[in-house]
Amino acid sequence: NRLNLNQNRIRNFLENVEDGYDARNPYHNSTHGADVTQRFATLVNLSRLREWAIGDSDLLAALLAALLHDFLHPGTSNSFQVQVDSVASQVHNGKHVLENHAAMKGLLLLKGEDNDTNFLSTLPRAKRREVRETVVDLILATDMSEHFTLLSAFKTKVLPKIQSRHQADQAPAMETSKQPRMSRLSWIADALKETTDKSKGSQTGNPNEGNLGKESDSHMLTPQETRLLLKMTLKCADIGHVTMPHDMHTLWVQCLQEEFYRQGDCERAAKMPISFLCDRARPRNGPAFGENQLGFLDFICLPIYSAWVECFPAMDELLINLNKNRRTWEVDAMKNGKDVFVKKLQKLHSSVHTWDKSVISADRPTKSLTLTTDEIFHGSSKTSSKDSTRSLPIFDE
Repeated sequence: NRLNLNQNRIRNFLENVEDGYDARNPYHNSTHGADVTQRFATLVNLSRLREWAIGDSDLLAALLAALLHDFLHPGTSNSFQVQVDSVASQVHNGKHVLENHAAMKGLLLLKGEDNDTNFLSTLPRAKRREVRETVVDLILATDMSEHFTLLSAFKTKVLPKIQSRHQADQAPAMETSKQPRMSRLSWIADALKETTDKSKGSQTGNPNEGNLGKESDSHMLTPQETRLLLKMTLKCADIGHVTMPHDMHTLWVQCLQEEFYRQGDCERAAKMPISFLCDRARPRNGPAFGENQLGFLDFICLPIYSAWVECFPAMDELLINLNKNRRTWEVDAMKNGKDVFVKKLQKLHSSVHTWDKSVISADRPTKSLTLTTDEIFHGSSKTSSKDSTRSLPIFDE
């Protein structure tokens, strides 16, 4: 209401975005898009960034980026697109191919005054341009090639400011020494209450809008730092299944593995080199094996979520769940992994990661996908063999 957005056009936009996610993709489908968007909104609410750091237009742009970040995803990687010289790779000069394509095609839905999916038409032209620029910037940041640059910049520029702000304000919500860690249900209740309160408040605009980066407050973020914070939040949301209960986390990993294998099958059929973790013919090759998942958790997920929890200690349950998942994958690697890897793992990680092994059950069952390939790709096991055969998943328009 504060931005005077047309709700019918919002509905049309969302329906078009959902249709743009390929339901045959085991992982990069509309469920993933919705999951990331919901998780992003939850992280924003629970970190209370709306109270001082993120204005209405920033939040709108970030939610759009979350919705569109894998729009029209073909189920293959950027490197695959470059290797097959797809049209999208040519259009975007081989740079952030999937991310650039998602942003370009998604934002076309928001172009044209008479377009029934363009709910931004009521915004001033300058504000629309700002929103579009933020959307593009955030989507490009989800490319894994930007991960370490983003994390380093966040820890250098944003983390110290947020920590100093917490210390200066002594905000009760962030004082974990005086307040016990919130349960997930209390997080959700607080987030819903905050959203309801805001909807009943002033309709003239967010009081924080336009107040970012003022030099009079050394703890306020600059516009550039605010965008960096939004990138970090979206990044955490994008890989956030690692913080879910292990059975749900395992389902997502299994879906990702099937998608990787599908790319490997295409590469084998085209007599191309098979990409890393994409060869279903090799034993224990894929993300859903302990020794492979540990690398992702240790070098990608743990550092970024550790930085996030340093900023927002009350959300430490995310890091706790991540470590629980890590321990289960390590048990799998130790039990079933290759002997050479196990020796390296013991040497590399024993002094870094310690825990109470009594809380880990080596025989704990993990829930795996029971869907057939047709059910994964098409939602039904009755799909004809002709329909279940996909050509090389590349962009051709």
